[in-house]
Amino acid sequence: MVADPEQAAKPDTDIVRKKDIVEHLTATTSLDGKQSRLAANAMLSYLRQSLDAGVRMDLAPLGRINRRVQKAGTPDEKVVYRLIPAKDRPAGKAKGKRGKSPASDPDSDEE
Repeated sequence: MVADPEQAAKPDTDIVRKKDIVEHLTATTSLDGKQSRLAANAMLSYLRQSLDAGVRMDLAPLGRINRRVQKAGTPDEKVVYRLIPAKDRPAGKAKGKRGKSPASDPDSDEE
């Protein structure tokens, strides 16, 4: 079976790779390519360490990542991560501390 050369040349647009993140950082920030790569590596390493430590991750605007161990203590034990996407909020409806809107928060300095 011969692969279609046109099909093989097309990048897979359904997958975001580290290279894509680095290119996005370079295009949208003042970082150059090397700095973007270092920043992406640092961020991804930190996320991996946090996942391994079992820390609850709340990454707005992405969402929350939950970690669960299935079949703990058995040979079939595995760790499962679940992404709960963040809810889109209309502009001007962002919540302040502890889920309260800034207008209803007595500790808020905003008026």
